[in-house]
Amino acid sequence: MKIRRHRLSKTVRASTAGGLLLVAASCNPADTADGPGGPEVIELVEAPDICRDCISFETMAVLGGDYDGDNLLTGSVYVTRGPTGRTYVHDFGAGAAEMFFYTSDGELEFTIRREGEGPGEYRDPMPIVELPSGRVAVFDRRNARISILEADGTFIDSGRFPHRVFGPVPVSDSVLLANASIREPAHAGYRYHLVHLNGTILESFGREASPLPEEAEVDFRRMVVIGEDRFLSTSTSGRPYHIELWEGRSLRTTWKRETDWFPGEVPPRQAGMVSPYVTGIYLDGRLLWTLVILQDPEWVPPPPGSRVEQSHAAATSRFNTVVEVIDLTAGEVVASQQFDAAISKLFLDGTAEHLGADELGVPLWEILSLRLREASPE
Repeated sequence: MKIRRHRLSKTVRASTAGGLLLVAASCNPADTADGPGGPEVIELVEAPDICRDCISFETMAVLGGDYDGDNLLTGSVYVTRGPTGRTYVHDFGAGAAEMFFYTSDGELEFTIRREGEGPGEYRDPMPIVELPSGRVAVFDRRNARISILEADGTFIDSGRFPHRVFGPVPVSDSVLLANASIREPAHAGYRYHLVHLNGTILESFGREASPLPEEAEVDFRRMVVIGEDRFLSTSTSGRPYHIELWEGRSLRTTWKRETDWFPGEVPPRQAGMVSPYVTGIYLDGRLLWTLVILQDPEWVPPPPGSRVEQSHAAATSRFNTVVEVIDLTAGEVVASQQFDAAISKLFLDGTAEHLGADELGVPLWEILSLRLREASPE
């Protein structure tokens, strides 16, 4: 196995629930993750026997498609899934502040449609986060609020939070770890924030290498909380995607993945081309699963205003997705497989979101389980 190191440092081992991960510890105490020296960068390499056909999916639940009832979704939804398997959907394509609550096997429990600006009312309810107690936290940027609901949808309380939030992950029943776009002087320039459910920002850490422009948003990141002071994160920001292990919010090691199919930047061949980005990670013992969205280089945009522009085929033909499985203990990519773009999100319980359609072209959102199987014999 070959691991290329970009900066000399001593290393220590950090125990996680699934194995051991290397954590960079600089010889200079000032060279922490926020210091001038930065972390050691370790390039992930492909295992000699990397598998290209051993990732499989199985349908666990189907959401939508009910013409005669309430369970009918558009092709523009925001889906989240809790540790219990319960699934939450905000259908913003319907033009209403409507939330759908599903059981783990896809049965619709109830919907909430209370549009407005008062307590218990919503304008843009996403993301939706399941807490360890089973309660639900709803971020609503347009109302500048976090709302707390009972598991049955009953409104409990709300707190002010006028910031855009990406990928919030529960640390406890009252505290979330989030990647948020915050401009307040005490918190600006940091990647991550511990947010109390009353709307208070408890702590900010992970300073950006350079200040962001005033109009810029924080880049998308996905996080897996291992403990209150230890979590994994992935990011893309015009460079090859990297994976970070944070310890005590000060030490960091960066695992950097570079491949031919994942360039740091994609030259725009035409309007609408985008760079690759990570849409999900899932930690399974020592194995880290990542889902990467790639622009299809052969994609041609439909004429503006055409009906095909809004179709299921148009939504799924623009992108491809790559699922990679990384052995963090060995520092190797052990499996890598490309799928159609309809697989658009990877959840923290090891399931994935897949956009399909029935015979009439009506969107169906599937929840898929993923697994790693033996490679096919040659």
